Amino acid sequence: MALQYYRLERVFSGAIMVKEGEAQYIKSPSDVGTGKAKDEKAPLSEIIEVLNARFGTQFSEEDRLFFQQIKEKACKSEQIVRTAMANPLDKFELGIRKLIEDLMIERMGENDKIVALPKLGKGPLPNADIRAASAGRRYQLARSRATQPASRLAN
Repeated sequence: MALQYYRLERVFSGAIMVKEGEAQYIKSPSDVGTGKAKDEKAPLSEIIEVLNARFGTQFSEEDRLFFQQIKEKACKSEQIVRTAMANPLDKFELGIRKLIEDLMIERMGENDKIVALPKLGKGPLPNADIRAASAGRRYQLARSRATQPASRLAN
């Protein structure tokens, strides 16, 4: 149904009489069109699901760390913060597209450096102690997954 005609009609013209006494306040609407739409924050796992559905990608929980790293770097970027403060959401998204791409490339390079150090002949990984300490956690996680029913592993 479409509105084809709209008629504006004056129903009263004149002075309004104000009575003396205690003021009576009229409560204005507070839920209808008086507020700004709030951005909904989606967890990274939900964003990954949307990316997979929309683009046919196969991102998993392991990839979530990468997206978390990008988010953390973006939140610390002064240029991104300035862009957010100066623009509405739609313009902000356009304004940071290249910045986010650059952060992703930078992060991939940093991740590669961590793995590539021994291959470049620069000695063992500098975090050998961390590797050893995390081995126990990985061991426990692997064993607990092996004892879980197959239906829980699929989730």
